[in-house]
Amino acid sequence: MSAASSDVPRIGLVLGDPSGIGPEVCAKLLASGAWRSHVRLHVVGDPRVLAQAAQQTGVALPDDVPVDGAVPFDPSSIRQGVASAAAGRVAGEWLKRAVKLAVAGELEGVCYAPLNKSALNLGGWHYPDDLNLFAAITAYAGPQGTIGELNVQPHPHGDLWTSRVTSHVPLKDVARHVTQEAVQDAIHLIHSAVRRSGVAQPRIAIAALNPHAGDGGLCGDEEATVIAPAIERARATGVTCDGPFAADTIFLRARRPDGVQNYEAVVSMYHDQGQIATKLLGFSRGVTALAGLPVVLTTPAHGTAHDIAGKGLADPGALEQAVRLAARLARQTIVPSEPVSDAAVL
Repeated sequence: MSAASSDVPRIGLVLGDPSGIGPEVCAKLLASGAWRSHVRLHVVGDPRVLAQAAQQTGVALPDDVPVDGAVPFDPSSIRQGVASAAAGRVAGEWLKRAVKLAVAGELEGVCYAPLNKSALNLGGWHYPDDLNLFAAITAYAGPQGTIGELNVQPHPHGDLWTSRVTSHVPLKDVARHVTQEAVQDAIHLIHSAVRRSGVAQPRIAIAALNPHAGDGGLCGDEEATVIAPAIERARATGVTCDGPFAADTIFLRARRPDGVQNYEAVVSMYHDQGQIATKLLGFSRGVTALAGLPVVLTTPAHGTAHDIAGKGLADPGALEQAVRLAARLARQTIVPSEPVSDAAVL
C-alpha cells in the first residue's frame, strides 16, 4: 500500500550505526507504542540487529511493524562500542536504502538513529557531515545555500528551531564564511522549514558574530557590514526577523525562563554558538532536521554513545521526538517520484 493512501504518514526508521545505541533506542521506541497515533513505522536494517537490541534492552518488539532487511548485516561481526569500517559501511547502505524507498513513494519520510562520522569515513562514505552524505545519496544538484542542518527543541509553548550560517568549519575560518549571502540563505532556509512545520509566519532572531554584538564596532564590524544588511534584505522579502543580538543572550530572548516564546527560530553564526544552547535546553529531546533535500530527514541530535552501547541504558526520548517531527513535516511534503541512481554515491 502506498504511504500516500493514509492520513498517517509512513516513516522509515533506520537503525543507524549498529555499533552504537541506535538499534537500542529504536527497539525501545518500537516497544513503547508511543508513535502509533501519529505515524506508521517501517524499519530499515537487519532484523538480527534489531532482535539483539531488543534482548539487550529487555523489550518485546511488536510483530506488526515491517522490517526491510534488503541490506543484511550480522551483528556478531563487530564489537559494540567501537567504530569500525563494517558498521559505517552498512549504516550508509541502510540510509541509501531508506531514501530509495522514500523517493519511490513507499515512505513519506525517513528518521534515522545516530551515525558515527569516523565509522562512516572508514566505511567509504567520505563526507564531512550527514547533510553532505544525504545530498550525495539524493543526487542533490541545487545551490549549497538552499539545504542545511536545522536543530529543533520541542516545547509545550512551541518548538524552538535553530539554523547556522556556518557548520562544520574550523573556528579560525568562520568569519570569512559569514557573508551577506550566507546569512540570507540561513534565514530563508529556516523560515521555509518552520512554515512547513505549521507556523504561518515564523519570528526569527539572528545572532551576532562577535562578543557584545561587536560593541558598536569596537569588537568587530561584521554586525554592521554583513549581518544587519542581510536581515534588512530578508525583511524586504516578507520574513519576520530581528537582530543581530548578542549570542550570550539570544536564546533568552527567544524563549524566556518562564517558557514564553518570543521567537520560533534562532539563526547562529557558527556551530557551537547554537549547539551548546540547544543541547542545554534539552539533550534528550533535541532533534536535527535536514532541510531543502527532496526527502524529509530527521534524527536525534545526540550521537552513537559508544560508552553505553549494548548496555540497554540509552534514552529513546530524542528519537521519539525525531519521529514526531518527521511525521509532521511529511504531511506537508510531496515525495518525488524520480528514482535515486545507484551511481549517486561511491
